[in-house]
Amino acid sequence: MDSAEALWRALPSDDPIASQVAICDALAQINGPRAAEINRLHALFAIERRSQSLLEGLLSEYVSPSSSLPDRERKVRQAVLKLSRSFAQAYEFFLRHVRGNDAGAEWTAYAPAILVQLFKHREIDLLVALYRYEAWPRGRWKELNGAYEFALTHNLARQPVGADRRNGKTVKTITLEQTFIRILLLQLMDSGQFLPSDIAVARQWIARWCELSSLEPIDPHDGMLSSTDGFVVNLAGYEGVKRLASSHAATGTTGTYLRLDAARIAESIEHESAAVGNAAPASGSEAMVHARRLALLSKLKIVFAPKRPRFKRRGERTEVASMPVQAMIGGLSSLFRMLRNESRRVANAVTSPSPDVVEITISDVSNYAGVRRSPSPGASIGSLPLTTFDVPQPLWDVRDRSESGCRLRGRTSNPRQSLPGSLMAFRDNDAPWTVAIVRRFSK
Repeated sequence: MDSAEALWRALPSDDPIASQVAICDALAQINGPRAAEINRLHALFAIERRSQSLLEGLLSEYVSPSSSLPDRERKVRQAVLKLSRSFAQAYEFFLRHVRGNDAGAEWTAYAPAILVQLFKHREIDLLVALYRYEAWPRGRWKELNGAYEFALTHNLARQPVGADRRNGKTVKTITLEQTFIRILLLQLMDSGQFLPSDIAVARQWIARWCELSSLEPIDPHDGMLSSTDGFVVNLAGYEGVKRLASSHAATGTTGTYLRLDAARIAESIEHESAAVGNAAPASGSEAMVHARRLALLSKLKIVFAPKRPRFKRRGERTEVASMPVQAMIGGLSSLFRMLRNESRRVANAVTSPSPDVVEITISDVSNYAGVRRSPSPGASIGSLPLTTFDVPQPLWDVRDRSESGCRLRGRTSNPRQSLPGSLMAFRDNDAPWTVAIVRRFSK
């Protein structure tokens, strides 16, 4: 404990990344080759309590729209992942000891706290994956599902663990079940339609909503899995939570199934929406915040609905034989600038005298403002076409389309330029430009 306090006092207060490096070095000593010791576990808990504000601060900086410098963004993301994963590895070290046959009663008493902290750091790992529109590794789910099944077997899932201490007293508790539900609810937002900032806001609500739900065991043979209402997680599987569907009954009934009850969460979303809607009229930036919050709640209402929502499609999607299109993503001013510059180039080409010889001109665009390098899907590493905000990005492919939209596949050097809500202009050869809004984004 004293060594943990000394470590914290020695950390640089004005350099969070340097602090992260120092903490990771200390955690490597705790998670060392020596046998597990209670004193080292106490030191881990002490460093955890001190590091919470540092970790959340790095997360806030990473998701902030103002953190637009790619190099700083990368460093902050790596700092978050390294710090959180170092904690997770330390808790896994002690959990393996607890799960041993000769751990003893003293170690078993710490099992709920070890599990809760491990799951909290896996939540952060999932959160960063959501921010980057990346799929979470199946091995992570297998690890969490196995740990939760161990907790169920030993009646640890609903034991309260201190989550907030003030003046030496525990003022708030949380259970492993609630921590697991937080992860599962965040996973349901893995649809590519949410901005990182919206996910961060939803995470705050989910911290409250996890207290309204529960994970109840169900018998796979009683017909529940063939229902289309609610959510289920198979602790023997490599996935998180899924909507109940008839396909679950057809794919086998092996494993421990838990049903996630989201009925009270849906009620809370209704109350939250009503409270925001009935709030005093706002103006300016406050009105925009209210509007965004209502829009986010309406999306979450669909995502967490206990019964599968039914939507009437305006038209069926039809597959398109790989059709390459020119594409450009950015704000409205960027699109206007690109169209204006292109019209000038076309006008200059029409008025210029036709040469008697064929010439190939390679334009130097390296001095263009906002130059980005983006590899085309079929290009090899090192063959990177240059793109700018004023030059369309080549070689995106239309995969399918319907009356309400289409699905494109391509590469972008900066995913933050392709976030849901961004504008995209694309066209096939010299056809008219189509301007669209990015609704979903995934890697």
